[in-house]
Amino acid sequence: MYFGIWATLLVCTYLTYKLAFIELGRFNAAVALGIATFKATLVALFFMHVWHAREKLTKLVVIAALFFLLLLLGLTMWTMRLGCGARSQPALFQSICGILAPSVSLFSTHGPTSSR
Repeated sequence: MYFGIWATLLVCTYLTYKLAFIELGRFNAAVALGIATFKATLVALFFMHVWHAREKLTKLVVIAALFFLLLLLGLTMWTMRLGCGARSQPALFQSICGILAPSVSLFSTHGPTSSR
C-alpha cells in the first residue's frame, strides 16, 4: 500500500511539473494548489496514520488544523482582494492594509509604503 501511495505522489509531482509549463491563465495557481492539497491529504491520511486513527484527539487536531488553514487562506485572499500596497486605493482600504501590514507592501514594486 505504501508503495502505491508513494507512486501516486511521484505521479502528482510529475503532473505538477508538466502543468507548470502549460498556460492556464489565472488557473495556474489553483491547479497547482489543488494537486498539492491532494498530495498533502495522502501524506496525512496514510503516512501519518490519520486514516485509521480511532482517538478523538487526533481527529480534533486534524479538524483544528484544517480550520486554521482555511482561515489563513481566507485572510490571504481577502488581503489580495483589497490590493494592499496599491497607492490608488480609497483611504479605508489603505488603513486596513496599514493594520495588516504596516510597513511592508506585498504587491507594490516601489518598496515599503510610507505614511505621508
